[in-house]
Amino acid sequence: MGRNALFGRTLGQFVLREQIGEGGFGTVYRCEQPHLQRPAVIKVLHEKRGTSDVDRSRFLREARLASRLNHHYSAHIYDSGAEHDGLLWIAMEFVAGITLEKWLQTHGPMSPDQFVPFFEKLIEVVQAAHDRGIIHRDLKPSNIMVVEGEGGVLLPKLLDLGLAKLDHEVASTEWPEGSLAETQDPAAGPGAARPLTRSGIGMGSAPYMSPEQWTSPRTVGPASDIYSLGIVAYQVLTGRVPFPADNSDDYCRLHCHADMPGLGHGLEAVFDRCLRRALAKYPEGRHASARDLALELRAAWQTSEREQLRASARQWQTGARAPGLLWGADMLERFEEWTNRTPWPTLTDAELAFIAASHRRARRSRWSRRVPLVALALTIMMLGVLLVKMGMAQQRAEFAEQTVIQDEVEQGRQALPDDTKEARVHLAEAYRRGSRTPDVKFMLARAVQPHLAEQARLPSASGRMWSAAFAPDSKTIVTTDDSSAQLWDATSYRRLFTMSHGDTVYDAIYSRDGNAVITAGGDGTVGIWDVTNGTLIRKLSREGQRVRYYLLAASPDGKLVAAIDVPGGSVHVWSAGSGALVADLRVDAAGYPGIAFSSDSRWLVATGGESVRVFDSQTWSVVLTLPHVRRMNLDPTGPRLITGSSAGDVSIWAIPGG
Repeated sequence: MGRNALFGRTLGQFVLREQIGEGGFGTVYRCEQPHLQRPAVIKVLHEKRGTSDVDRSRFLREARLASRLNHHYSAHIYDSGAEHDGLLWIAMEFVAGITLEKWLQTHGPMSPDQFVPFFEKLIEVVQAAHDRGIIHRDLKPSNIMVVEGEGGVLLPKLLDLGLAKLDHEVASTEWPEGSLAETQDPAAGPGAARPLTRSGIGMGSAPYMSPEQWTSPRTVGPASDIYSLGIVAYQVLTGRVPFPADNSDDYCRLHCHADMPGLGHGLEAVFDRCLRRALAKYPEGRHASARDLALELRAAWQTSEREQLRASARQWQTGARAPGLLWGADMLERFEEWTNRTPWPTLTDAELAFIAASHRRARRSRWSRRVPLVALALTIMMLGVLLVKMGMAQQRAEFAEQTVIQDEVEQGRQALPDDTKEARVHLAEAYRRGSRTPDVKFMLARAVQPHLAEQARLPSASGRMWSAAFAPDSKTIVTTDDSSAQLWDATSYRRLFTMSHGDTVYDAIYSRDGNAVITAGGDGTVGIWDVTNGTLIRKLSREGQRVRYYLLAASPDGKLVAAIDVPGGSVHVWSAGSGALVADLRVDAAGYPGIAFSSDSRWLVATGGESVRVFDSQTWSVVLTLPHVRRMNLDPTGPRLITGSSAGDVSIWAIPGG
């Protein structure tokens, strides 16, 4: 049957239009319901599966389970039917959004502010399914739609109950072709402890399957969905799954035995314990219900410094700015510690006003505690006047100076919300006169920030930034971080694409013509990406090895791509056109890697930090070795090499003569 063979056919009240999707079990078409004048989608059972009673029964069962769920965060079922020629179909709601998988590819990981409300809604529909006895068994980003509601709020829509079952059911052992079959050890009695070893393969998607889906599929219950929710939550927060693998055996081993890697990017203290519980290897170690997972995620986020600041500032604003709602010295100290260990947060005007007011109140409190000491000091000063007139004059001068400083600080504080230029003048003067308190530093930093020369700040998708480079035509910028590379418009600074490796991307360079970006990943691959649409053109790797590639070089003639690993011991060279490995080279691994091609593409120069080796790109033989080299570079106009040695010398060498 052709791709649009059913175009124009009427099924029930629905007129089919173009095909918009296809899976192993069915084909999805856009359609219209003329009677109600609304769009919809129809899922049709594949023709090759229509002859199987098991497949037909499973297909119709999906419609019954989905209509039984009937939740505002799940796709609604409108109708289903069987035609005279045997064709089976399900008509359902048209969801105006994109899959969570596509959303993450486009936007990168969600911030905690986006994640918690979105995930609470997703858990709500999963809990509703569990309350009705339905186990989804295939929770993953491609089965979750993201719909943007009013005010930019992200709403989920749960799809695809094709692998779902009722909690009390024992699943059939007859599975559709291409699915994962469930098996059970008949010798194991009821209630027997389940070993974490593979006794069969359960139905589901390998990156998101719970240990019991691998080892004892017939025992799968609501706790299995909680495990899959934990995997999805990890991916939404980090942009990567916690247990990446290349085959089902490795997935089984990791899900059943491996510990969850840390979240990174400052998220450990907030969500780490909650997700580790959701990903417990045995169901009894997980949350008692999906609802409990949502409650723990919300509680964890509410205890974070960022959320406490937001809630306190909101309460202060709605409480008519009552002084009793301001933070004391202990919370201000905690806030300062937080900003010292994490990137400076983006604060709203209300939050800035709350922090400034809290500092003022804390300062007044300190002065009020010092009143008795001030009175004693005045008495001593009066006695001093009688004894030493010069001493009194000096005291008056110091007091006047403090008065001037306090006046400058107060004027700067009052001007800060409306006129940062005026605030900068007053606060800078107070700072120059010696006022170096935390609140003065904080306000001065805010006043100076708009006047800095920084044109843009490009955030990482995850963790640390590793590299950045302009395109040859300066129209785009590529950056790399702990999980991916990102391409940005160099004029508007808008993110264009995210190119994910699922691991640290240490380096990215442009091809000489600027049509491609080349990335070096800790996942053991080098990627070549199209700069016009962010698609992966070619993935380069060393078969049988997982090398953490650190630096890249592309030959000026565009024919070769080379990469060196983190220790600086292995250099791999590929054909840029075919992706074939053309050379596997060795250099010393001293932890100072470097790599470059000569301007005529004839020579490849590499160092691991102790010596430089020059390779002939036609034979890949070593033509020159220079000892004691930590850094090197090539002359862009001819075959000359400049090196810096560990002894403190800089030398220029001819290639290949030396």
